[in-house]
Amino acid sequence: MKNKLLYLLLTVLLATVVTACSSGTEETIQEATPTYRADLMLRADAGNGEVTLDWLMDPYAETYNIYVGTSRNSLTKVATGVISAPFTVTQLADGTPLTNGTIYYFSVSGENENGESDLATPITAIPLANPRPLAPENVRANAGNQEVTVTWTPVDGVDGYTVYCIWQTSATDMGGAFVAVDGQAIDSQIVNESTITEWVYNTGEDYLVNGRTYTFWVASIKDGIESSGSFPAYATPTTTPPPMAPVFTIFEFGTFVDGDETYNVKIAWEERGAADSTITDFKVYFGPAKGIRKTSYEGLQELGPNSPFERYIQVEDLPPSESTYYAVITAVNANGESAESNELSAIVP
Repeated sequence: MKNKLLYLLLTVLLATVVTACSSGTEETIQEATPTYRADLMLRADAGNGEVTLDWLMDPYAETYNIYVGTSRNSLTKVATGVISAPFTVTQLADGTPLTNGTIYYFSVSGENENGESDLATPITAIPLANPRPLAPENVRANAGNQEVTVTWTPVDGVDGYTVYCIWQTSATDMGGAFVAVDGQAIDSQIVNESTITEWVYNTGEDYLVNGRTYTFWVASIKDGIESSGSFPAYATPTTTPPPMAPVFTIFEFGTFVDGDETYNVKIAWEERGAADSTITDFKVYFGPAKGIRKTSYEGLQELGPNSPFERYIQVEDLPPSESTYYAVITAVNANGESAESNELSAIVP
């Protein structure tokens, strides 16, 4: 099992997606051994004659470039000026359509006024006439006491999910486990001794270990076929866990008047589960690209602890009209900050 889980995690960490404008020229990587960056994480969903790439937001990138090749050393730029994931690739740089059953290599770079970054570590995908189901989005890991609650946004039409996990026990040893989540009604799974019978890897434990960091990812299942893995999520159980991530419900641009003040954004959220009186603040993170994390945001506003959980706020330095803006919300108490909420998007008027 350990080797399978390690392979699956590496597959997840090497997945891809993007949206772009076609670049009129081809630019092939010249270095025999190019420098890749591990912090721009990619994943891919293969379709029929196409591959859709996804990646987490780079806070320093103003736009992204998309690379495609039939080998790791033939990556060629096929799109520039991409504002945000996702991006669907249908052809190589020379116009050759992607062929079902053929393995392709993909990468992405960020770009700003100072130039282009190194490429993200390349990932592979194989288009298929009968593609796999889509992987879940908004996978989050919420730490508890000897447990972790994993949440995600349900995928339409699938039969269930598999939650995978690995953890490092020493410099040379790694453990792993997985649990099947049947049915479509559930979007939250508490991972502890009651739900995973094969959780422990040769340690005799029957619970998650406080202070140990666990890495989770989720795949959806349709007709016995499993999707590629989601982006990974991380959590460290503790006797003093932070709050659960909120559920983000409304994100809208407009002109909103509250008393004597005028605002340009309306947001609303819900606490997950029972109301938590220990929460001292909610935070909202904004950005111009999909895949916002607490560590990679462009804008941040603190909202305070009090209800109602519906607010009008003012966001400065918005991108141009008709562009898309993204946001997540977190909760804070004396123990720390929660995982990110589900991500919502809104069109700038």
